[in-house]
Amino acid sequence: MPFPAGYAVGFPYPPPIFLLIIPVAHLPFELGFFVWSALLAGTAVLVLRWARLPWPVIAAGLLSPAALWNDQLGQFGTVGGALLVAGLLLAQTAPGRAGALLGLLVIKPQIGMLVPALWLGRGGARLALGFFVVVLGAVGLTLVIFGPHLWGAFFFQGSRGEVSLMAGHIAAGMAQSTGVTVFWMMRSLKIGTGLAAAIQVVCSLAAFGMCVRLWGRNGMDPIRRMALTTMLFLIAMPYGYTDDMVAFSLALAALAARRGWGLGVIDVLGWLWPAFCQPVVGITGVLFTPLVVGLALGREIWLERSA
Repeated sequence: MPFPAGYAVGFPYPPPIFLLIIPVAHLPFELGFFVWSALLAGTAVLVLRWARLPWPVIAAGLLSPAALWNDQLGQFGTVGGALLVAGLLLAQTAPGRAGALLGLLVIKPQIGMLVPALWLGRGGARLALGFFVVVLGAVGLTLVIFGPHLWGAFFFQGSRGEVSLMAGHIAAGMAQSTGVTVFWMMRSLKIGTGLAAAIQVVCSLAAFGMCVRLWGRNGMDPIRRMALTTMLFLIAMPYGYTDDMVAFSLALAALAARRGWGLGVIDVLGWLWPAFCQPVVGITGVLFTPLVVGLALGREIWLERSA
């Protein structure tokens, strides 16, 4: 359907998400929203505890502005961020289970678009197997239950809506003003769509290469590896919003806990950024999210090299 700002609005999520949505959709609207929110939050907590994250870190992540924004919208970013963090933490000790958790990101694939870099870096056959079993199982179920037409609608109608949305202008109050991508930052600087897309591709490829190298290293602290990876995933995203920064918030909290909760300016700025992103865009006209992520990424790389 058309949107007042001039771009089409579709449903951009892959069909496996309907396996979760349709059972809740039969409930009355208000009850359905609260049941849905409770299921997402409860799943996030269970997954993070399975990965042995301490309760204070979980609380800091799930009460972050990014997570609370998801709660208000009924979005999947909280559970998606939890699946990513848990999968990254379990990748070394339980690669099959980690791959299965990362495979569940088929419901929100932009969060986990660099997962193949883990296989290349670790040589992780079990990780890849767990991932593909879940992804192919979810795809197969949607084909059996809903038929192939749903996938056709996703690839054609849904993709047209996404392209229209991505090419829209960056303005206060619009969806893109809560973006996380390098592409949208370039667009906010009045750079043309083609050049902005090329810069995004370069950044995504660089993030992929860094991720392969990161996971090819032995003896690295799993918390720092997880944190660096979540930051690289954000840099690589061609499409995403501040509600996709829950994994980033959890990573910052886990790093702070590792330091005895010694907080720095970058920690506070990154954790709070989803609350301030849109107002800052309204004042300056510029989307700074990739720079905020880049500051945290640069700090951790510097600390890792100086350790």
